Amino acid sequence: WFFIPTSFIDTPVPEQYAFARAHHIGLTDEDRVGGRCAMTWDELRDVVARGHVVACHTATHCAIVDVETQEDAQRELVDSRRRLEQELGREVRSLAWLFGAPYGEDGRVDTAVRESGYRLVFSNTKIQSIQGCRPRRRAPGG
Repeated sequence: WFFIPTSFIDTPVPEQYAFARAHHIGLTDEDRVGGRCAMTWDELRDVVARGHVVACHTATHCAIVDVETQEDAQRELVDSRRRLEQELGREVRSLAWLFGAPYGEDGRVDTAVRESGYRLVFSNTKIQSIQGCRPRRRAPGG
């Protein structure tokens, strides 16, 4: 399984290292060899052709708490999934948040995840099938 933040792949090579540093993507000095530190779409298509699964890791490698507006949800959940599907020519229905937030912790974001068409959410402690699931409602102030 490869969890891909789509904006990282789309970032121009001279800006990739700065993008990585700004978005919690850990790199070493060796990752800067040749100036490129993100996979290319061709490399990712090759990964898929060799039988691996690609899942969405949002557009910008964001955490669940970073999705505050409908525009954030559109960019991070919908547009990133569509970008992967467009480039790979196959359905992408799995998601993992930065820092491994599970489904069911934030009803507002859970609704956006479900409405975006994801079927699985990977977290630090579990893999959740969300088909037919309803997000828990947070208590006021919680």
